[in-house]
Amino acid sequence: MNHETDYHAEPCRQARTDLALALRAAARFGLSEGVCNHFSVELPDGSGRFLLNPRGLLWSEVQADDIVMVDVHGERLAGRHPVESTAMHIHSGIHRLARQAVVL
Repeated sequence: MNHETDYHAEPCRQARTDLALALRAAARFGLSEGVCNHFSVELPDGSGRFLLNPRGLLWSEVQADDIVMVDVHGERLAGRHPVESTAMHIHSGIHRLARQAVVL
């Protein structure tokens, strides 16, 4: 499985775009606080990988290329930014145990 190729493929690119838009919309409506809160969306391919906003960016500034791909073990697979380790583990656990595709 080539994570970089998948990260730039159309389905993942669209999911990254949608996730970035959701974060900016939440910020627009005053639903963000600081830079350590996260949204994530699981990729629909059954791989257990998911997309997560990075650490250190305000939600209002997150773009599709800022979104990071991580795996069920909380390892960063693709993307240029670091991610908060706590967020990776919390979100991966919810995706895995609750079988939820989107975690806010």
